[in-house]
This record gives sequence, C-alpha cells and structure tokens, in this order.
Amino acid sequence: MAKKPSRKAKTSKKSAPKKAKSTAKKRILNSSKAMKRPLKKVKTATRVKKAAKATKRRPAIKRAKPAPIATRKAPTLDTALRFLSALPLPPKPLGTRGVEGQDVLSFTTAKSESVVVGSDILSFAAGLPETMRTVITNSMLLAQLAASKKVGDSEKTTEWYKVYFSVLTTLGWVIQEQGFVEHEESGKDFEVHKAILAVATTVFSAGATALAIVTSTLDALEKMGDGPWLTIFKKKSQRGKVAQFQVTVVEPIGDGGVKISLMAFELEGKNRLTQVLFFKFNSSNVKLRHASGTVTLDKQMMDDLGPAIATKVRPFQLDFIANIPIE
Repeated sequence: MAKKPSRKAKTSKKSAPKKAKSTAKKRILNSSKAMKRPLKKVKTATRVKKAAKATKRRPAIKRAKPAPIATRKAPTLDTALRFLSALPLPPKPLGTRGVEGQDVLSFTTAKSESVVVGSDILSFAAGLPETMRTVITNSMLLAQLAASKKVGDSEKTTEWYKVYFSVLTTLGWVIQEQGFVEHEESGKDFEVHKAILAVATTVFSAGATALAIVTSTLDALEKMGDGPWLTIFKKKSQRGKVAQFQVTVVEPIGDGGVKISLMAFELEGKNRLTQVLFFKFNSSNVKLRHASGTVTLDKQMMDDLGPAIATKVRPFQLDFIANIPIE
C-alpha cells in the first residue's frame, strides 16, 4: 500500500508559497512606507534653511564702481610756501635786468593783453584784475624754470611736462587735463599756427571769447615777425628735433573767479627744428601732439602766494617775458 505523505511534508509544501507571499507583502509594505516618508522634503527643507543661514552670514555683493580719476590733495598755504622755498631753479641770468624788490610786469585790467612767457603764449581777457594776471604769469614762469632745471635741455618733453604740471598743482592749480593725442592733418603740408587754431576750435566753442583771443594773438605775432618775443619763444621752446610750447587763455568768471584754458603742444621732427609757429612742415617729416585742459584757482591762495612766487622768479622775468601788442 502506498504510504500517506507525512504531515511534515504537507506543511513544507504549503509553507513555501506562504513565505513567498509574506516576503512580497513585506516588500510592498516597505516600499509604501518608504513612499510615505517625506525624506526628500526634509532634506530639501534642511538645505533651504542652511542656504538661508549662509546668505545671512555672507556680506551683500556690491557691483564694482568705476575707479574715480586720481586727484591730488589740495595743498595748504604752508605746504606751498615750503615747496617754493626748497624748489631748485636754474642759475640766475648774468647781468639780470630784474629790479630787486620790484616787479617788472605791468598789466591793465580793462583790456585784453598777451605776453610770451618762455615757451608759453599767455593771453588775458578784459576784466581780469592786474594782480591775478601777475601771479598767473609768474606761476607759469616758475613751472617752466623748475622743469628746465629738473630735465635740462634734453628732448624729454614728456618728463618736462610732468614737472611743469606738478609745480602748478603744488601751487594750488586744479588741472583737469586730457592726455596727449596726435594731431591729424588732412593735407600734405601744414603750418603750426593754423594747426593751433584747429585745435583751439575743438577745445573752445564757436564764438567763445577764448577762441577769439587765441586767433587775434596769433595774427598779431604773425604780423610782428621778428622781435623780442620770437627770440624768447624760440630759445625756450625748441630743443633739437623737438619743441614744446603752450597756448593759454585766462578769463574772469563770476564772483571774482578765474577760468584758465590751457593747450600744450609737442612738435617732433626728423631733423633739427629751426622754426616752429609760422613755418610750413611736410606732414611726413613732423608729428604734432597736443593736450588740453581747464584750470581752476583758489584766489585767496594765489593772493597769499603771489609775493613769494614773484621773489623767486623776479631775476628771470625780463629774459623770459615779452609783451605782444594786440590791436
């Protein structure tokens, strides 16, 4: 007779599918629980909180602003006086005609006037006080003397202008200057005085008093031809193959103020220069560069410094300054 299967065997046969079913149920339950758990939400919330804390600690980011143009701190009167006392100048001219203790300059407030100050053609508009004309003339002479002493008679015009403007700044001149740019001439040949007028036309607005003064001054110089002014100008502006010179206009403005318009020029040739202003050059043989700027002055400081500056430059005045008669 066949034997009946044991209860144990029956149980083992039936338990296998039950275990599989229970395992599957556990998996389903575990997965459903896992789905119900807000793990990702908790992590996300935690990250948001941490990011918020980090943002609070982190300083606010500011957009970088363009760097301001470097400006030199305005000198005090004491600083300027000490500077003047220690400033080295060239040796005094032999047999100087300057009168000790007396200023040799003479100006008239009511009319426009022009003078040659070394390498500078300096013009004053009508209405500017005589005392201000004198201190400005002496200041520009002082700056030229100091630059010549520092740089010498070399062709280093860049270094010369650096010293020139530095001296004026130390005396309280606030100069807003544009860098040197090369003058572009459309024709094959050009004359320097006409190039100056072309530059002046761009610097000054049409019909401006300053432009009219520059034009009349250059016309007067051309009509004069040779004279004391030309001797001084050539000697102080020309250095071998290069020449540097300035054209400056000073005008009175409201409340006793002063407006100074300054143009600085640098002429460089392939050969030694014998003429500058009223001479026709071939554009391929010379280069003309120019810079322009405006100047504001502290009137009180100029009044206080005037006597000390005059004492410093008086021995050089008659050898560096000549009047330009303007009709």
